[in-house]
Amino acid sequence: MVLKKRKRRKNSTGRVWIISVLILIIIVSVIGYGYIQYKKNSNMSNSFETIYYGLKDKKLNDQDKNNLINRLDTKFKNECENNKCSIREVYFYVSSQQKLNVSDAILLQKESLKNFMMENYKDSFDISNEISEDTFFTIVLMHRLEQFRKTQVEFWRLKLTNNQYNDLFNRFKQALLLRTLSNGVSTYDQIEKIDSQIDTETLKKNICNDIPSYNSILSTEAVNNPDDNALAPVYNYAYIKSFCKSSFNDNDKALFDKIANKDYPTVYGSIQKDIIINIGIKGLF
Repeated sequence: MVLKKRKRRKNSTGRVWIISVLILIIIVSVIGYGYIQYKKNSNMSNSFETIYYGLKDKKLNDQDKNNLINRLDTKFKNECENNKCSIREVYFYVSSQQKLNVSDAILLQKESLKNFMMENYKDSFDISNEISEDTFFTIVLMHRLEQFRKTQVEFWRLKLTNNQYNDLFNRFKQALLLRTLSNGVSTYDQIEKIDSQIDTETLKKNICNDIPSYNSILSTEAVNNPDDNALAPVYNYAYIKSFCKSSFNDNDKALFDKIANKDYPTVYGSIQKDIIINIGIKGLF
């Protein structure tokens, strides 16, 4: 009996660790291919996104924490209430506040935040050709702040199941959103157990058949020497393959090893590298 209890504790610890990795994956997934372009076209030096990543491993006293919360609120009021910021930035505003231990209940007392999300949600329903960045962030944010009723979650699961995308990034966002809306399940075949409307064969056909390769996006040079720009498509590819229970071939494994043995000095690069190692080499998802 004692041995069984110890084993259960070990399994429980493993599950907690995997859930922590899932949370990290959700954070990183918002970067995607769009990050490089976003970085070029926006003032990253004082963005909510930069503030959020600046909080990594930082310990603040109560006064500094309150000052930063007030600064975030002022910035949100000045920029987002006048529609000067994107839903991506609102996501990182909320993420920063949550990292500073501001509760969801307090955040949702802000009518302007709820109105901003609802305005964006109205434009989110057409995902027939692509899942735009605005749609992606809106769905994740609405779900994260528990603004979806059960029927809305079911609606989006079914809608995402029945669409097929040809490019890697849209397929990645599709898999990620389905997983997010299904309590963080590891693989596509587990969704049917949560939602009886979902047909596993349809889901498999639309997401897992003919998975686009990173080779269609990366140059030979990038595959041979993967830089920061190569990490997002490799990560997206590994994510979809794991979600679809598809094995990695020798070329995939060789690329994962190259990434594992290379230093990526940026926060984005180091996080994506860690997740590629966890998914592609360690087999954790």
